[in-house]
Amino acid sequence: MAAAGLVVVLAAVSVIWVLVPRTAETPGVFRDGVSLTAAIAEARESDRVVVAVATADWCGPCQAYKRGALADGAVQSWLEAHSVPVMVDVTHEAPEDAAFLEIGPIPATYVIDGEGRIVGQTIGNTGTGELLSFLREHGNVGSDGG
Repeated sequence: MAAAGLVVVLAAVSVIWVLVPRTAETPGVFRDGVSLTAAIAEARESDRVVVAVATADWCGPCQAYKRGALADGAVQSWLEAHSVPVMVDVTHEAPEDAAFLEIGPIPATYVIDGEGRIVGQTIGNTGTGELLSFLREHGNVGSDGG
């Protein structure tokens, strides 16, 4: 009887392990502790744009986005060369950042110019090629966009 109970518990734990999204590591190009306000000020000073990604620990597609397109070397190179990248965690972030972005569905990626205007937005777990096209199209504000 005890063995059957153990099998049921192990099966339940296995199902939970598969179904519950595990938090992905934030790609290194996104620095810890940078607020959206500070990123906009830095973008203004450096003639770049802000790329803000709205995410949450509990969001499975957000974790896939961090492991996929956002972790891609070409995306990280573009972000490093042309933007001030900032991760906005909607679970833990300052409410003013979430309110400024008017965050709805996540993951969402925003391009913001140095004056604090949102110049582009895409929603969802975007693939690498699509994300690079979006960044190049909207990220040329204040930079060469390459």
